[in-house]
Amino acid sequence: MTQSTCTNCGATFEDSQFCPECGQWVDPLQDDLFEEFTLEGKPTEYDEPPQQVVREASYVSCPSCGAANPVHNRHCEECGARLSQEALPVAPQPLLRASAGARALVAAIVVILLVVVAAFVFRAFGDETGPVAVDTTIGATSTTSRGRARLITPLDATASSSLGDNWSPDKVIDRDQVTAWNDDSLGGKGAWLEFTFIQPVEIHWINIIHYGDDESFFRNFRVRGFLIIADDLPDQPLPGELEDIPGEQRVAFQSVRTTKVRIEVVSTFPAQAYSGEVPFEELAIQEIEFWGRDAEA
Repeated sequence: MTQSTCTNCGATFEDSQFCPECGQWVDPLQDDLFEEFTLEGKPTEYDEPPQQVVREASYVSCPSCGAANPVHNRHCEECGARLSQEALPVAPQPLLRASAGARALVAAIVVILLVVVAAFVFRAFGDETGPVAVDTTIGATSTTSRGRARLITPLDATASSSLGDNWSPDKVIDRDQVTAWNDDSLGGKGAWLEFTFIQPVEIHWINIIHYGDDESFFRNFRVRGFLIIADDLPDQPLPGELEDIPGEQRVAFQSVRTTKVRIEVVSTFPAQAYSGEVPFEELAIQEIEFWGRDAEA
């Protein structure tokens, strides 16, 4: 038998390439590096030879190579594999496992809440003393920051020119979806409309309505650029531009105590031939609506 000493833990064992205590590999040739040690003199004589204690060996198979190892070994004598595996502690699962989608949803909710808060602050503390930005989206709501808006009909309407009584400026406030105002064959050059109210009003927006049918819409000139002036805000005219589409377009305009409004036409969309019919020479507006409420006393 060849006796070896583990260079790692110092354990002594026989006929094994791996330490049974720590599993360290042992070079079988390491004993050749040292001279053989012998005792000088005769061995001590005993009256009776020492008795050897014989223990019944108990073995366990290596889970890696299948070699038989004594049960007290921690590592296999053949391959050095660990013979006994104690259960490793398992970390507790987190209480909340947030996925990427969940984090994105939370971020979106936070952004929406911030927008809502900002809108509330603006409505509560925003400046309502002058004109606001132009909004040419079709349609209109009827609720304002201080109550419900209503359609306000002016007392009368005048214009720079008109193509006879059938196309007079009062046609834009008669709430008739058939009649319209036409200028006097000028294609909108120098055109303006002026409206007077019977008592001071608070205006929130103005609807400018072109013809809704394609033939009447395209064969007439249409309003493009405009300028709106209220008598209570003469130094704050509101410029804007409409889209070239049929029907109603809303212009956000806010005044406080208005008795007169003037709408000047700055530029137009040109009239066009339609289904073989020649274009007209007139600028046409079918209806103009003022939305708001009576001014506060």
